[in-house]
Amino acid sequence: MDSRVRNTILRVMAILGLIASNPAKAVIVTGFGVDTVTRQFVIDGSLSSVTHNPGFNFGGPPQSAQSYAISGTFNANFSRYWWSYFLDGDTNGSQGTFIDNQSWLTFSNANIVGNVFPAGFSLPGYFLSVVGSSIYGDDGPCFGPRAPDTYCSGWTNGPLASVSGQFVNGSMSIQGSLPISGGDWFENFSYDIQARAIPEPGMPMLFVGGFVALFLVRRRR
Repeated sequence: MDSRVRNTILRVMAILGLIASNPAKAVIVTGFGVDTVTRQFVIDGSLSSVTHNPGFNFGGPPQSAQSYAISGTFNANFSRYWWSYFLDGDTNGSQGTFIDNQSWLTFSNANIVGNVFPAGFSLPGYFLSVVGSSIYGDDGPCFGPRAPDTYCSGWTNGPLASVSGQFVNGSMSIQGSLPISGGDWFENFSYDIQARAIPEPGMPMLFVGGFVALFLVRRRR
């Protein structure tokens, strides 16, 4: 299939996607807030890789997937979105105030090191849900923080970028797929990233540093 025809079809399919977000009127929202903690992570270059999957080029010769080792750093922003609300119809809150909590993760300041070909690989730019130690998400139109008085309905034609993984004891493991826009059918990057949070300075290290400084001062005297 000619690439111009294929890209035109994909654009038409994308335009047909419908996104609707309207008040659900099930509750009365009375407050909102976001609490965020940011941690920096180092990617383990011995365990992390990105694979280019060429997909299907009709009429062209088959191609093999190629994997590339990567390393680098990124910031993980762990956010708690919360809404306080009354039940619908209870305008004075006589039945009590309720809280809706949602935990979400986003990435920022990524510095990916590796000779990945073709160019275009990046960490997810969309919201990932955090439930316990599990991480998951996709770039669908309805995935992300949303107040309890709204709803979203819609669909997406074509493959979605997606991620699943775990965050346990300072270690993060994520596996994902990133479709390549304008590429061949089902062409994408798949990736497996193992990373570790950079330790924050703790009191024990501060005490050790103080003793070392005191020892050096006494020796100089």
